[in-house]
Amino acid sequence: MAKTELVGLMECPDCGHPDAEVRKTKTKGWAFRYCPECTMQGFTKSEEGSARMIAKARPKPPAVKPSAPPPVAPPKVKDAPVQAADPPPIVTRRKSALDDFFNR
Repeated sequence: MAKTELVGLMECPDCGHPDAEVRKTKTKGWAFRYCPECTMQGFTKSEEGSARMIAKARPKPPAVKPSAPPPVAPPKVKDAPVQAADPPPIVTRRKSALDDFFNR
């Protein structure tokens, strides 16, 4: 489904979200409001209502081109002295009455 044309932004009267979208319908080109916060849609029923809604809307933000981040050089690593790891501790368990039964 193709998206409709974004005309501007306005405050949602239902939830107060500041950036509800004002868009134009594909068929007649009349304005309607869609709030991404509460998913409320408000449609106009005439050209006059559509013109009033567009007049109340703030202009749409300019399109931002995604720019590639500047290349980052890998950090320099100093040679660190290698230390031997301590061997794991030897765990001894207590002797149980069944050890002799299973270790035959």
